[in-house]
Amino acid sequence: MHRLYTPHPRRMSGDIFYTNGKRRSPLLTSLVAHWRLDEASGVRVDSHGGNDLGDINTVGSAAGKLGNAASFIAGNEESLGLGDNAALSMGNIDFTLAFWVWFNSLTGTGLAGKWGAGSLEYLAYFDGTNLRFHVSDNGTDNFSVANSQSISTGTWYFYLAWHDATANTINLSINNNTAASTAHSTGVHDGDSSFSLGRNEEGGTWLNGRLDSVGLWKRLLTATERAQLYNGGAGLDYPFS
Repeated sequence: MHRLYTPHPRRMSGDIFYTNGKRRSPLLTSLVAHWRLDEASGVRVDSHGGNDLGDINTVGSAAGKLGNAASFIAGNEESLGLGDNAALSMGNIDFTLAFWVWFNSLTGTGLAGKWGAGSLEYLAYFDGTNLRFHVSDNGTDNFSVANSQSISTGTWYFYLAWHDATANTINLSINNNTAASTAHSTGVHDGDSSFSLGRNEEGGTWLNGRLDSVGLWKRLLTATERAQLYNGGAGLDYPFS
């Protein structure tokens, strides 16, 4: 059974949030969506918001970093997706994308994001050698930052990328290492692309591997919060407590 977190009325004490008398993780603040990807097949539920992902060509399941993971076969063109909506669209704002990824083969592909032909927005990407974070400011041009972390098959990697609208940078950390950073001052296009996991819609490529614990925030995470999500390589599952 997929484990769901149901928000309840909460109270505050200073900057600490509580739910039903228990401390509520600050990592829930400005969280847009979180997909645990525990399901065996079919729709993948957004545990936090209402952004459930449809199953395209029967995405399977395999052992994950935290419970189960969505397992994609590139040859079957499998992906998970949802049409454009305001929650998953960004623009020139702070936002953060985080997840765990496992590769069965080192083939270039999109991993997570909104990246359709004529409406490029943001995309977690693997180029066959390095993990990258792509953004576009106008729907057609591509700005990218790459992390130099060595990537192999059969290993879990923690991917965390963010757009800093004040510092005007795009940034990418793998396994909570020192982030690669590139100047980018023209923001991120807010277009009409679908949101996809396991696919680069614009390039027509698919993941041969697994994704687990995908989260999207409309804010920057602190260094402490990034370390909490990585959790020394063990990961931290929703609701992050």
